[in-house]
Amino acid sequence: KFQEQMVMEQPNFQVVDQKFDRHVVIPDLHGENVLLEKVINKYQREDTGFVFLGDLIDRKGDINEVNSVPKLLDTIMALGNRAIITLANHELILLGALNAEDEIRAYAYGYYYDMIKAHTVSDYDILDDKFGWNKDELKEKMTNLGHLALLMSATPYYETENFIATHAGINHKKPWEVQKEQLNELSRQLA
Repeated sequence: KFQEQMVMEQPNFQVVDQKFDRHVVIPDLHGENVLLEKVINKYQREDTGFVFLGDLIDRKGDINEVNSVPKLLDTIMALGNRAIITLANHELILLGALNAEDEIRAYAYGYYYDMIKAHTVSDYDILDDKFGWNKDELKEKMTNLGHLALLMSATPYYETENFIATHAGINHKKPWEVQKEQLNELSRQLA
């Protein structure tokens, strides 16, 4: 129930209609901009769409690139309408933390987000402390760079005639058409 309420607070999620002759589907990048640039260079054609399965933020592993999350989001923005982003848990947590108006909900988001945030916040040159983080400063920086709007444009799923792309959550025991209608209804409510 709490996660459903979290999703309901996000204002711009929509199902996208972009269709391409070819698709490159890219899972969890977690700030790996250098890897993304290699993939884009390899598949650089105008008829190719890049479908990102979310978890773009919150660096993981051994990424030595400074400010890798902002660079990754800039790289995706440069793709224009060829970039399709499906919503994932890391973006949902970040957006919930940045957009929660209610003090208690903001604290809950912040507390959970605190477990995964270190690299995203530091990648925006924001000093963190042991007792919290400056969500207003992060929100302002992400807004000014267009990164917040990019993440807010995420779609719950992307579907073509040949495949369905989503970060997670497809229930193999439930017909896709039922799940799709639920996601579409959620998207209508969020628009």
